[in-house]
Amino acid sequence: MKKTIKQPAFSPRKCIACWKCVDACPRNAISKVGILWHRHAKISYSECIGCNICVRTCPRGCFSD
Repeated sequence: MKKTIKQPAFSPRKCIACWKCVDACPRNAISKVGILWHRHAKISYSECIGCNICVRTCPRGCFSD
């Protein structure tokens, strides 16, 4: 039976593009989106291991468990 991973929810509207989550993610599952007026983080759930370091790192509360 496959183990279920509790991955964090992400709200890009709260993101201020500080990139702390990008630097903190041990699997590089979080990347930067920097297209004109769209500057925020983006999470790749296929790479996420559910460690929730991003939840603890984000100063704006963009990630929630």
